[in-house]
Formats: sequence, structure tokens, C-alpha cells
Amino acid sequence: MNGKGLKYVMLLSFILAVAAAGCATETISPMQEAVAHYKMGISRMESGNDEAALYEFNKAIEKNPDNMDAHFAAGVVYIRQQNYDAAVREFKRAIAIDPKFPDSHNNLGLAYVKKMDYESAIKEFKTAIAFPVSGSRSSAMINLGTAYELTGNTEQAAQSYREALLVQPDDDVAMLRLAALNVKVNKLDEAVKLYEKALEINPDNASTHFELGKVYFTLGKHPEALVNFQKAVELAPGSDVAANSEKYMGLIK
Repeated sequence: MNGKGLKYVMLLSFILAVAAAGCATETISPMQEAVAHYKMGISRMESGNDEAALYEFNKAIEKNPDNMDAHFAAGVVYIRQQNYDAAVREFKRAIAIDPKFPDSHNNLGLAYVKKMDYESAIKEFKTAIAFPVSGSRSSAMINLGTAYELTGNTEQAAQSYREALLVQPDDDVAMLRLAALNVKVNKLDEAVKLYEKALEINPDNASTHFELGKVYFTLGKHPEALVNFQKAVELAPGSDVAANSEKYMGLIK
């Protein structure tokens, strides 16, 4: 090889070495690592592996303590694991980072309900509701109603469920909560209307048919009760709902 060729090879080797060194020194920032761990955690959550998801969320928080999404997601997992103290901690951290995210307040309220700290729960649900543009407003109103109901305040509970229906008129969860509350306070005709409306939205809900059947049974409207009990058995054969429906059917026959 002549001198010119040798110099070319040496120059090429030098360029490749520099390029390799440059690649080796490129690093992923902690912020990027946090995002990667968070996304992996969401994937693990969706596949039902909460332990692996929690590991990833905690790694995300380790890399970036201000990752609000990771704190929030960790809180959701902790609720699912019934570790309510840890859930409260994570939702509070999420709120400290972004106090204007209503879902954090709503879920913090749920954690407080699980801890039977209803006063704190009511405060958080009201905070979530106060945000004018939020997809979680009706959910927070339903949760507020539940918290009031658990404290024995049925009037405020009913009002919260009705407000949820004003925000989301086709929310069958709010309908069912209000219907069950009406049964509790012996407003059976109102309960019937709500159960029937809920069945218009979700006609294949066996539990709703069963509850409506019970109200009709109590009102002495046995033919209507029988129709709903039969439908509950048809929709959920072998279930507790079906077994209880069959008990009532036996009383009617």
C-alpha cells in the first residue's frame, strides 16, 4: 500500500473512532427515562400487571420527581391494591405539581372514601366539580353523592346525583345510584322511573332488571316484577342475580 492509501485508511479509522465515541457518549436524559418508564407502566397496567406497572411508575418518579402523570398513575394502582395511604400520598404529590388537574382531586376523594375519611373526600370531590371544563365532573358529582350517602345525608346525596344527571343526562350510573337512594327513602315510583330510564340506556343490565323487579314486587305489581326477574335470569344465568331473581319468582308463583 502506498503512502497515500495508508493515510486514507488511517484517516477513515480516525473518523470511525470519533463517530463511535460520539455515539457512546450520547445519553438519555432523566426526563426521557421518566417518560419511557411511565409509558411502560401504562402498558403493564393495561395488561393487568399492577406490580410491574407500579415498578415502572416508581422508576419514572425516581428519574423525574415532578412527573405528575406517574404520581397519578401510581395512585390509581395503589387504590386497586387497597393501599389507600400510599394512594393518598401519590395523589397529593400529583396535586402539588398540578393543582388544576381535576382527576387528581376526584381520585384523592375516592382514596379518602376508602379510608372512611368522608369529610376530606367531600372536600376533594367539590374541588374536582369546581373546574368548569372537565370530563370528570359527572363522575365527581356521583362520588360526592356516594360520600354524602355514607354520612347519612340522603338529601345532599340525592341532589348530587341529580346534578350529575344535569351534566350527563344519559349517565346510567347516576340514575342507578339515585334510584337505589329513592328505594331507601321509600320513593318507589321515582325509583321505577329511574330504573326504566337506565334500562333504555343499557337494556342488558341484569342487576338493573333485578332491582326494578324488586321494586315492582314491593308495589304489588307482580306481572311487571316477573318480567324483570325472568329477564335477569336470561341475561345472567348461574349468577347470584339469577339465583335471587328465581327466589322472588318462586314467591310470585
